[in-house]
Amino acid sequence: MGKRVKIGYFLLVIVSLLITGSNRENQQKIELEKLSGEVSLNLKNALWKDWQGETVYQNITIDLDCDRGRCQSTAWGYAPSFHQDLDHLGTVEVLETENIWRLKVQLAVQSSPWTPEETATANYLIELMPLEGKLIGSYAGDFNRVSVRGAVTGIVNPPSVQAIPNHQPLRKGEHPRLIFRQEEIPAIRAKSQTELGQQIMQRLSEALEGEIYYEGIAPNGGSHAAGHCFLALLNDRPEAAAKAWEIVENSLNHPGARLLEKSTLTQGIALAYDLCYQYWDENQIQKLTTWLETETTKLLNGDSPQRGWNGNPWSNWNARARGAAGLAALATLGESSASSKQVEIARRNVQRYLHTALGDRGFGTEGDLYTRESLNAIIPFVHAYQKVLGQDLSSNSPLVWVIPHYLNRLVKQGQEVSVPAYGRHRLAPTGDLLVLSWQITPKQLLPAALWVFDEYFTTSGDGSFGIDKHQPHLAIYALTGYPEGVTAENPARLIPRVQADSVRGFVTFRNQWRDENDFVSSIYLKRNPLGASWSYPDVGSFRIWGLGERWAISGPDLPQPENENVLMLSQAAFWESAEPIFGRANANGSGIITFKTNNVFKPDSEPPLGITDFRSFAVDYSGVAGVPGLFVVVDRLVGAVDHEYFQDKIWIMHTPGKVEIKENTFTIISASGATMKGTFITPVEVKITYQPTETGGVIKATGDDHFFVVMTVQSGAPPELEIVGTGLNSRVKIGNQTITVTEDGVNFAVF
Repeated sequence: MGKRVKIGYFLLVIVSLLITGSNRENQQKIELEKLSGEVSLNLKNALWKDWQGETVYQNITIDLDCDRGRCQSTAWGYAPSFHQDLDHLGTVEVLETENIWRLKVQLAVQSSPWTPEETATANYLIELMPLEGKLIGSYAGDFNRVSVRGAVTGIVNPPSVQAIPNHQPLRKGEHPRLIFRQEEIPAIRAKSQTELGQQIMQRLSEALEGEIYYEGIAPNGGSHAAGHCFLALLNDRPEAAAKAWEIVENSLNHPGARLLEKSTLTQGIALAYDLCYQYWDENQIQKLTTWLETETTKLLNGDSPQRGWNGNPWSNWNARARGAAGLAALATLGESSASSKQVEIARRNVQRYLHTALGDRGFGTEGDLYTRESLNAIIPFVHAYQKVLGQDLSSNSPLVWVIPHYLNRLVKQGQEVSVPAYGRHRLAPTGDLLVLSWQITPKQLLPAALWVFDEYFTTSGDGSFGIDKHQPHLAIYALTGYPEGVTAENPARLIPRVQADSVRGFVTFRNQWRDENDFVSSIYLKRNPLGASWSYPDVGSFRIWGLGERWAISGPDLPQPENENVLMLSQAAFWESAEPIFGRANANGSGIITFKTNNVFKPDSEPPLGITDFRSFAVDYSGVAGVPGLFVVVDRLVGAVDHEYFQDKIWIMHTPGKVEIKENTFTIISASGATMKGTFITPVEVKITYQPTETGGVIKATGDDHFFVVMTVQSGAPPELEIVGTGLNSRVKIGNQTITVTEDGVNFAVF
C-alpha cells in the first residue's frame, strides 16, 4: 500500500505546482461563473479495498450542485468499480473561492447495498482551478482510516434539472400525484366524455377484460389494478377500487424472483396506490406504504448476476428497476421516512441511463426492444417527478430526441404500425411511447407527434390509441396527456428527414409522412459500443421499407452476423464497431453515409493479419432516377484480403418477398406487385443464391473482395441500367441519375 501512496503523493505535488505556482500572490482570481452548474469531480485512487491479500485502489466521482463556487451541502459519490449499485451520500463545505477553489468533502461509503449500516468514512480536502473548460487539481485525505491523495479532474455541466414555473407544492397526504393532481380531475372527467375520450375508455375496458398474468417475465397485475383505480377515481366507483385491491393482494402473493418482474409489478402497484388512495382504508394504505418502501430498497440495491441482474448504467435492468423504484418512492414521499433519499438515488440512476444508453439522437445501445422496455419504466418516473416535485428531468437530456427519432422510423402498413427494428426480438416503441411522452415532448414537436398519433393509432390507424392491451394503465396516460389546443402538423415540416445519431452511429432516411407508401431506410454503424449489455453483430446492417412493402429486413432473432444485412467473413470474427468517414444529407430525405469498420484479425497471426470494411450506403428519394427509391451499397475491403483465412466474403440481405435470380441481378416481387431489383456491378463473376428462412429468405452473393450493388424500388417495370467501366470504377446511369464510387464512397451526380 505504501508504494501506491507515494505515487499518489508525486501526482499531488505536480498538480499542486500547476495550481499554485511559485508565487500565489500573482495568481488571477477565479471567474466564479465557471463554477456554476452540476460539478462532477473524479478523484483518482481515492478508495481502496483488500482483494485476495492485496490493496486495490479505485476512483470515485463526486457530484455537486454549485452556483458561482458556492455549493449545496449535499455531495454524492459514485464509484462503479467499488460497487456499481451504490450511491454514497455525504456533505461538502466550500472553504475558499478566490485564487483557488478549496472544498472539504465527507462521504459515508458503503461497500455493500445489503449492509447499509456498514460504512467507512471518506474525508477529502480538494483544491481546484478552472483550466481550458475543465477543472484540474488535487486532493488529500483519508478513507477507512488510511491516507489517500492524488489528482482530481472535473467538469461543470449546465443544470440537468429545470424548475417548472408556477408549480404548486404537494399538500400533506395529497393523492393522486403521479400522473395528474387532484385539481385536474374535473377536466379529466370532462375529457373522458368526448368522442376521443370515450374511445380510449372503451379500449381501457377491453384491456381490463384481458388475462391477468401474475407470473412470468411480464406480470401485469399492477397495471390492471391501476386501470381499475382510475375508473374508481374517475367515476367515483368504490367497487372498482375493491376490485383493484383484490388484484393487488394476488400480485403481492406472486412477487417474482428477479428484479425484472419486481420492477414491473412495483410500477403498477405504485400507480394503483396513488389512484386508489382515498378509497382504501388506513390498514390497506399502511400495508402498501411499507411494501413499496421495501420493494424500492430492493430495486435500488440491485441483485446478483446469477439472477440476471445487470447494474451497468446503460443496462435495461438498471433502467427498469430504478425507474420503478423512483415512481414508488414518489408515491410514498412524505409518508415513508426513506422515500426522499430513495427518490434522489433513483433520479441519479435514471440520469446515468439516459446519458450512457441513449445516443444524441435517441437510439439506445441495447437495441429497440430493450430501449422500449427501459423508456416504459423511466418516462413514468420522469413524468411523476414533474408533477410531484416541479422539476423537469427531460428537457436537458437525450429524452428530447427519443420522440423525433421514433416518429422518423414509424411505418404504417395496413392496420399495423411498426418500426424496422434492431436488436433482440426486433420490437420497438410505437404508440405506447407517444402516450407516455405527451407531457415530456418538446412543445415545438407536439404538432408532429399529434399528427402521427391521429393517423397511426386512432380509428384512422390501428385503433389501439397507443394502449397495449397487456398494459391497461397506458389508457390513463393516453386520456390525460392527449394534447388539447394543439393543431396536428405533418412531421415533414418539423422533423429532419435524415437523422444521424453520432454517438451510437445510427442513421435514418425518410422521404415523407403521408401513407403506407412512405419510404424509411436506416443503417447502424454501432459506434462506441458498450460492453456487458445486450448487443447484436449488426455493424453496417441496413433496413429498407417502402411502397407499403418491406424489402430489406432483419433475419431470424439469433445473434449471428448471418441474420443481419451485412458483409460477412465466414471464417473470421465479425466487426465490433465502425466510424463514419463521410456523410451527406438532403432535405428530401436522401443521403449518403460511408464508414470504416474496426479491424478483424486472424488469431495468432504474426505480424497481425487483419481486414477492414469500408461500407457506403446511399439513398436517393428525389425521383431523378425514375424510381421513388434508389439504394446503393458499396463494400471495399482493405487489408489481408488475399489471405486464405479471409477468402470467404458473403454479401447478405434478408427479405420477406418472392425472389428471382438472373445472372448478376435479383428481383424481389411483393404481393402488391411492387418490386425491388438489385444489380451487382461488381463482383463481375458474382454468384447469387437464395435460401428460405423463418422470416422469409436470405439473398447471398459471393465472388470478390469488393461489392457494388444498385437497388431500385418501383411499382412498374424496373428501369434499365447503363453501365460503363468495370468494378468500383464503373459509372452507372439510371434515368437522369449517375452513380460513381470515390474515396468517400457512393457519389450521386444529382444530389
